[in-house]
Amino acid sequence: MSFPLFYRRPVVLNAQRHADIWIEEDGHQFSFARQTNAVRINMQEFVSASSEYPVVFVRGGKSWFPVAILGLRDKTNNFVSADGRWLGDYTPAYVRRYPFALVATGEGDNRLCVDAGHPGINRAGRGQPLFANGAPSPYLQEVIDFMRQYETDRMATEAFASSLAHLDLLQAMHVDAFVKGGASMRLGPFYIVDRPFLNSLSNSRLGELVRTGEMDTIIAHLHSQRAFRRLIDMHGQH
Repeated sequence: MSFPLFYRRPVVLNAQRHADIWIEEDGHQFSFARQTNAVRINMQEFVSASSEYPVVFVRGGKSWFPVAILGLRDKTNNFVSADGRWLGDYTPAYVRRYPFALVATGEGDNRLCVDAGHPGINRAGRGQPLFANGAPSPYLQEVIDFMRQYETDRMATEAFASSLAHLDLLQAMHVDAFVKGGASMRLGPFYIVDRPFLNSLSNSRLGELVRTGEMDTIIAHLHSQRAFRRLIDMHGQH
């Protein structure tokens, strides 16, 4: 079983073994993401995220998927403050879902896991119970619903990204960043939708992108590239 980013001791939840487990969450504490300079993001988030984070595409094996860039250097997240607060107005769903995750077991299904290393996990009755009378508590049911929707959005996003790649719309790019003091760095390579390639599509293909709403997603992605300037400024302040 492979585990995702952030998780130190993920365990599959079980109504019998974890009947007395409670979780106390601090909705303003994101120290766990401090050393993460990019997170996956779903297409349904592009519009909300585009004014704050550059959204680019990367390739993992045979799959394409978008990420929101949070820092210019490895293990640096400019959107987590020294005391663990999230500095952006929009927090990506990948971050908000912690400490829960749906994890593939290798047996063709997904299991709901929780990070046992989360400081809010307790048996002292603090926060919210995970189970009640052998069934998910109302709190955990909300988590399950959120995770199912997240998984649905993730699969749709991977299909969307693969479609863009199939249309040859994703082109490699670098960003040259110049920060205070004269320092410079080159970011990438990563991939963005190429405007000339997009404009060269047939009217029928462009119309299909408009009808499905994918054009709005593409426009939000292109708009998000302006956020590199903000990210560079934040890097200079750090």
